[in-house]
Amino acid sequence: MRANRINDTLHEECAVFGTAVDSTEAAGITYNALLALQHRGQEGAGIAVLKDNTIACHKGVGLVSEVFSGEAIHTLPASSFAIGHDRYSTTGKNSVENAQPFVTEYLKGRIATAHNGNITNSGALRDKLAAFGCGFTASSDTEVISVLIAYEAVRHERIEEAVAAAAGQLGGAFSLVILSSEGKLIAVRDSHGFRPLCLGKNEGGCRQRELRS
Repeated sequence: MRANRINDTLHEECAVFGTAVDSTEAAGITYNALLALQHRGQEGAGIAVLKDNTIACHKGVGLVSEVFSGEAIHTLPASSFAIGHDRYSTTGKNSVENAQPFVTEYLKGRIATAHNGNITNSGALRDKLAAFGCGFTASSDTEVISVLIAYEAVRHERIEEAVAAAAGQLGGAFSLVILSSEGKLIAVRDSHGFRPLCLGKNEGGCRQRELRS
């Protein structure tokens, strides 16, 4: 019983992870990363991967081992790009609809978004986007972020520009990982750096470009 009480206190408001590798094992790498980050959220988990300019996603309510029990991880296609999320809800009820990553489709393609943090103006942004005809299926502020990026992607030539434009409209503290059907993985942290976000590289290196809103 003591162990259960200790585990009940290990809520750290979500974990986000993204990987771009030379192999096609991005989903497995992300799964292992989410297991290691499980202490940051035990309410839900999900992984999105990029394959042939399409995004596939599997997510659900529960621990990583529960969401990806049995052969579930193998339903995701082999890929070099993936993002993942462990959820500890701060907005929106704990449901599969609010599990992350969120996949949003728009005129130019698709994006998957995973988020850690709190967006203080998410209500106003939701109202603004709804007035423009954007639809919502969940109650999470992460969906607002994903829809906002998709909206800006229609207005900008490059997805990096769209992410920067969207990030500049977000109030609060956040870290984001975004997977684009254009074959790009983007990581963003709010200008104050309140939420943890690390960038690493392996033998193949990594390409980094700072986005300014």
